[in-house]
Amino acid sequence: MFFPTIKKIEAAEFKRQLLCPFITSGFSLYSREGIIIRATFCDETVTYGEASPLAPFSLEKIGDVKSFLIEEKKNNWISAYAFGERKLLSSLAMAVDSITYDYALSKNTNCISSLELNAVFSLGAGSLKKLRELYTLGYTTFKLKISPANSVQTLSFLRAAYKEFKDSIKFRLDANASFPFVEAKKFLAATAIFPLEYIEDILLPSNINQYEELAENTKTPLALDMGLNTKAAIENAIEIPWTSFLILKPTACGGLLATQSLLEKIQKKNKVAILTSLLETEVGLRSLINYSLPLNKGNYAYGFSTASIFAENFLPIPPNIKKPLSFNENLSAWLRSLPWEAVC
Repeated sequence: MFFPTIKKIEAAEFKRQLLCPFITSGFSLYSREGIIIRATFCDETVTYGEASPLAPFSLEKIGDVKSFLIEEKKNNWISAYAFGERKLLSSLAMAVDSITYDYALSKNTNCISSLELNAVFSLGAGSLKKLRELYTLGYTTFKLKISPANSVQTLSFLRAAYKEFKDSIKFRLDANASFPFVEAKKFLAATAIFPLEYIEDILLPSNINQYEELAENTKTPLALDMGLNTKAAIENAIEIPWTSFLILKPTACGGLLATQSLLEKIQKKNKVAILTSLLETEVGLRSLINYSLPLNKGNYAYGFSTASIFAENFLPIPPNIKKPLSFNENLSAWLRSLPWEAVC
């Protein structure tokens, strides 16, 4: 990646309230905090990146990023990273890669690709109505959160959805590692009639050694997400015969440069990588989307439609993107309001 001369690097901490709690099997999140990095280049171009780790999906925590910026303030750590002389925390590498990529993009905005984003939702009252509303907005790929507790409801919903929309929509299921092996086997047998893109993280962590047996008894592609937060873990997953899809979060797996290297290895194995967010703000999402535009060939939707989780949404992101996203006044105003401090 081209690395131009930077005149000044600043950082600002933020904390944003979520519209609704983000709840997983392990924790509940009510707000999102992180650090925005601002770079001013010698030609006065200003670009932004975001360092927002999120444990347990990331190995590091936001306190690690803060400590690094304090301890390394007097060192030229960005140049050392650019020349391969040192590694950075994964989320900080993501931020630095973003400001560099954004600079290059500002000098060449030509884009000949497009990117579709998936919509994520959980089943509940009025699920079909919600599906219709999202479809009207332009979404055609839907990531459905499932569990053993709602497996019967999931099957009923899929029957109704495919009956109404037929092949004009696509579904991918995310089980968040919640099914015991026997229940997973039964569920996969029941869903075999549907043209699902894939089922992600279906087995409980304690049943992970039974994935190979599970794959032998289903035609539905299996995807992995949990635990793919290091280069080594992803490279190991690439070699697993039954993995068809790998879910990568660039903020957690080393930044844009590291992601690019991993994508090339995944493609060589004829597998598919789906890039997703780590609940970044609009700054990080913009970086991820603009980076992904020339890479994605339009076959699979990416998971970057998460800006709506915030109580205030500063940059509406459409479900279909055909050109690089720019900053609008609302997002620019929020960035101006942050407490900036020189860090390099």
